[in-house]
Amino acid sequence: MKSVLLRTKLILCLGLLLSIGEISGQLTVDPNTGVVTSGGAGNGYTTPDDGDLNGNLDFQEAGAAPVITDQPDDVFVCPGDNTSFSVVATGTSITYQWQLSTNGGVSFSDISAPGSNPTYGGYTTADLSLTSVPLSADGYLYRVLLSSNAYVCDTITSNAAELDTDDITDPTITCPANVSQNVDAGNCTAVVNGIAPSATGDNCAVTVQTWALT
Repeated sequence: MKSVLLRTKLILCLGLLLSIGEISGQLTVDPNTGVVTSGGAGNGYTTPDDGDLNGNLDFQEAGAAPVITDQPDDVFVCPGDNTSFSVVATGTSITYQWQLSTNGGVSFSDISAPGSNPTYGGYTTADLSLTSVPLSADGYLYRVLLSSNAYVCDTITSNAAELDTDDITDPTITCPANVSQNVDAGNCTAVVNGIAPSATGDNCAVTVQTWALT
């Protein structure tokens, strides 16, 4: 009797859902499992994911998050040269996505194209390569996101590593071409005035000194 009542309630519920439009089409129910296998487009049973394709549905296996055993290190590179960042991790079916921050770590964005200045390679692998690094990239931060098809609960984020590139160009100093001298015979004082020297390269600065000859 209870079985009949439960079946009646189930039919009434299904009929109500059909009448209000939440499920459309003919329902097919597996008599052994009770799974609704059809009911129109977008309705019914959907096969769970098997991300690592090992024959076990993802919700039936615990899986494990990737474990980083060697974090990316800071690197120094001369302007115009090449370098790379690497991460070492253990796990199953690991996927990688390198990210870049140009504002000191306030925000990161995915590296999704080779680009230029520098040119990137391997941004979805364990090793990120940088080609022709410009001086302007000094202070850029890089990190990598790790995920696994066998563990869909979380994404692992590595430490951020810094790119250090300094100007190593020999300085060029340009001295003033014109120097004028004004002699005041009454005070026996000579003052030499000139244009301050300028320097470029290697972050050099020029210190100007003035002497009065008496």
